[in-house]
Amino acid sequence: MKTVRRSLIVSITLLCLSLILLSACSSKTYKNDVATADLTKIASDKFAIDGGYKTYDADFMKFYMESAVSLVDSSSVIYDPAADDYAEFGVFHVASPDDVATVEAAVTDYLAYFKTTYEPQAQQYDPSERQKLNDASVKVYGNYVVYAIHISDVFETWTAAVESALQK
Repeated sequence: MKTVRRSLIVSITLLCLSLILLSACSSKTYKNDVATADLTKIASDKFAIDGGYKTYDADFMKFYMESAVSLVDSSSVIYDPAADDYAEFGVFHVASPDDVATVEAAVTDYLAYFKTTYEPQAQQYDPSERQKLNDASVKVYGNYVVYAIHISDVFETWTAAVESALQK
């Protein structure tokens, strides 16, 4: 009985250690020194629009994400200035890894607010504009929180390029 019990304990211990090692091997690490404007430039280059994108100023975060302002040491948010186009790409570099989840939550709240506010107006526009609101998403890469208000294919293409730029 003791031998079976001991074997079981050893097996469980080895399984736990294997899982810990496997998860450590698969975790990705990211650079922490890439300019946020360089990452939004990837979007403006890949998804160029007539007249180009405009950049929100510092008041953008103060108004829409007040709780996260002091946690972010650099940001870049670009948007299509056309009144009937909701294309928007944002990157926030969070000073401390401990605050990434807080900034991610603030961005998620902003996207929910944006959708609620602009969805009635979007009904008057092309259906693809409503799709952009529905597909708006957030991803985290190390200390970078990125989001886009755009269709999912564009979001996935852009975030794959962002991830590539951030990988060590």
